This record gives sequence, structure tokens and C-alpha cells, in this order.
Amino acid sequence: MKLFSLIQKIEELKLRRQRSCGSILMFHRVDDIMKAGSYKDALITLINFKRLILDFNSRGYEFAKLEDIENLDELNEKKVFITFDDGTDDLHRNVYPFLKEHKFPFAVFVVSEFISKPGYLSQRQLVELVEGGLCTVGAHTKSHLLLRKASSATSKAEIVDCKADIERIINREVSYFAYPYGSAYAVSKRDVNYAREGYKLAFSTFNSHLSQLAFKNMHFLPRINVDNDNWQRLGRLKFWGTQSV
Repeated sequence: MKLFSLIQKIEELKLRRQRSCGSILMFHRVDDIMKAGSYKDALITLINFKRLILDFNSRGYEFAKLEDIENLDELNEKKVFITFDDGTDDLHRNVYPFLKEHKFPFAVFVVSEFISKPGYLSQRQLVELVEGGLCTVGAHTKSHLLLRKASSATSKAEIVDCKADIERIINREVSYFAYPYGSAYAVSKRDVNYAREGYKLAFSTFNSHLSQLAFKNMHFLPRINVDNDNWQRLGRLKFWGTQSV
């Protein structure tokens, strides 16, 4: 695991030295309560989430739909993409009213077997988000397992089959995928190849902005994790210097 951690740090440094073509912000839970079993780096309070997003907006940053990443020529350092992993129900309860009010687009990567379970988005809520026109729904596997540790058959089923599961619910094509955990340790080249078979884009947890170097692998794009500890640093636009968000 230490070797994978070192590899990731080296790759992240390479990415951060590149000129920014925009940034993908990665959130998990947006709530004022830390629930049992939750990780500190997977939580931001609602008030701090609002402060961060409004700060970006006031500085002229443009919140874009995930689909816009496919139009590489139109990307620039002022593009920001809001994404949420797992599909917890605080997205519908806390975040959606705010994003809807300001017409800010966003994406959520859902675990298909978690839909309608306690604490997660219900089928009705997921459909409501999609029909609102601001939300892009992506896949996040069937059960949120660590893909590298799974067999080839299990990994492929987790990555590919969850797409059909979600499409049946929302009646829309699912074109984007985010790897659970998303690190060098958690994801192998085999898993990336499976994602490449079924999705237009796939997203990691490599901590960096977008760049021409990042675009060399459109199925392992970096995202910036945002939590209650680092949101202020992001809001001051001093994350890795002037070339990033």
C-alpha cells in the first residue's frame, strides 16, 4: 500500500504542475451532523458548502455540466464541476434546494444497490433530480467495493452492470463513472479498461485540477476532494498556486 501511495503522490505532483483546464470538486456528505461510520474527509457542513460555491460564483467561475468535459477545446481554468459520490440523501434534502435556486449544475455518482436504502437517495428522489435538468447521474459500482481486490468477473460486473441498473430507474443513459476510493491502491489498469468499455469518462480521487496531461487518460480523471477542513483554502483560490482553482 505504501508503494501505491508513493506512486499516487508522484503522479499528483506531475498533474498539479500543469496549466489548469478547470477543476472537478468532489463532495460526499453535506450535513451538519457527523454520522456514525462517516469519515471526516467525507463531510462538509451545509453552510460551508454554500460559502464555498458562492465564493467561486462571485469570482467569475462557471459551474458546468459534466458533459462539458468532453468538449476539451472549450475548457479553461474558470470551469468548475460539482460532483457528489455515493448518493446519500442529504444531497436531496440539503444541497439540491440551494443548487436549484442558483441554477448550478452538478453530478452525483450513485451506488446502485444503495438506492432507496436508509440514508441514501430513493428512486423517486433520484428521478426528481434528473428531471430538474441540473443533475447528471453517474455510476459508482453496484456495492462500493475496493475494485483492485475483486476478481476480474466481479470487478467487471460492479462497473458495467450498475450502469444498466441505474438507467432502468432514471430512464436516461448513464455515461460517466467514478471509482470507489479512486486511488492508485484501489483501482487497477484492469478496472480502468472495464470502465473504458462502458463509459465516456471515468473519475478517480487523484487530487488535482484538470489539464492536458490529465486528458491523456479520460477514464481516470482527477478530482479535488472537498471537506470541512480544506474548503476555506479552496475558497481563497490558493489551492496549488495560481494555475489551479
